[in-house]
Amino acid sequence: MSGIKTLEELQADLADAQLAFERHNAALQQLGPDSNKETREDLESKFSEKEAEVAKLAGDIARIERMNKALNDVPRAEVKVGEEPRTYAKGVREADGTFRSFFRDTFLKQMGDVSAETRLTRHSREMASEQRGAITTSTGGPGLVPPQYLLDELAAFARSSRPFADALGPRALPETGMTFNVPRVTTGTVTAVQATETTTIQDGSAVTDYLAFTVNTVAGKQIVSRQLLERSDPATDTVIGQDLSADYAKQLDTQLLTQATNGITVLSGTNAITYTQATPTAATLYPKIADAVQQIWTNRFAAPSLIVMAPRRWGSLLGAVDTSGRPLVVPDAPAAQSAWNAMSIGDGTVPAGLVGLIQGLPVVVDANIPVNLGVSTDQDTIIVTRREDQLLFEVGAPTVTVDLSSLSDNLNVKIYAYGYFAFTFARYVKGTSIISGTGLKTPTF
Repeated sequence: MSGIKTLEELQADLADAQLAFERHNAALQQLGPDSNKETREDLESKFSEKEAEVAKLAGDIARIERMNKALNDVPRAEVKVGEEPRTYAKGVREADGTFRSFFRDTFLKQMGDVSAETRLTRHSREMASEQRGAITTSTGGPGLVPPQYLLDELAAFARSSRPFADALGPRALPETGMTFNVPRVTTGTVTAVQATETTTIQDGSAVTDYLAFTVNTVAGKQIVSRQLLERSDPATDTVIGQDLSADYAKQLDTQLLTQATNGITVLSGTNAITYTQATPTAATLYPKIADAVQQIWTNRFAAPSLIVMAPRRWGSLLGAVDTSGRPLVVPDAPAAQSAWNAMSIGDGTVPAGLVGLIQGLPVVVDANIPVNLGVSTDQDTIIVTRREDQLLFEVGAPTVTVDLSSLSDNLNVKIYAYGYFAFTFARYVKGTSIISGTGLKTPTF
């Protein structure tokens, strides 16, 4: 099946067909009266095939142009943006009552179902329009972007599995290429007081280089039976989508934290703060956070804007009390203002992401921070950084494709989700402080 094509794709096909049509015509004209009969018949057959193909493509193009004109002529005075229902929305069913499934239609399209292909084509146009205001208009590949209702449902799940990535504020990944460069200044210009009038002034040229970005790929697959894909109601969309997208988010976030040489916790040259404490407490940790902050002030000449820690470390702070048994992390801002020597403001209802403030900086809890570090493999780390310095580029949503071939003997189907991202924390390594040491061993409660 050739598939439902856009006007631009049909026009490109027509140009190719016309070229071949003209080539066969020229070959026929060059044949002499004594030319081989079989050769002539073969060329005439090819000529006729291309003649029919050109006519069909021209007809398809003319029909789409008529359709577009008719749609453009429809009065739109009463139509409001956002009121048109999406092709795939939560709870939408077909006329026969079956659940309309994005994954099922992706499967049926490859089986030659024209209705499924039409719905997916309409959905692709909808998602292209919706993504114009998102991270990027790129889908990241030749597959399909999941429908918005799946992304809406996955948002709560995904936020808890990539809090550090979300806190950085991703930028749009360039449309092409697997590597790209970002310039930086490694040595600044120099000025000095002029000794006297007309004397030589200070000469100090800036030195620049490039940070090389490598585009990473995060991918995963889910194997499901064709029976489940075709006959489940409600459909498998939500389960499969959550499973793939949640782990996709987790893997991306983990790379930002711990990727060899590039992850923020292993990056060379950051401010290193060692917290050594046999019996760690919130009181002994607090000055180390202050040290991490001042080192960024001192070495980066700018203020940090984010603290990232493991859930257990934040939990240990939530459990800390003063000598009178009062919590050092109070549950809300008004309580902090009236509390005696409150260490932090916290929100105990949030399992991940932004949970509170310490020393005026937002604290993000991220379960992807390792908790098996150090000689005893029981330590975690705390990150204090200036997120404005950090660069993360990614596509807006993982792309989804369906493969029917490899497991067809078992009536199984592979559903893939994949996406691309690139990042660096090396623009200003002194804009990050890493607290580590025995004081960050497994806390007791």
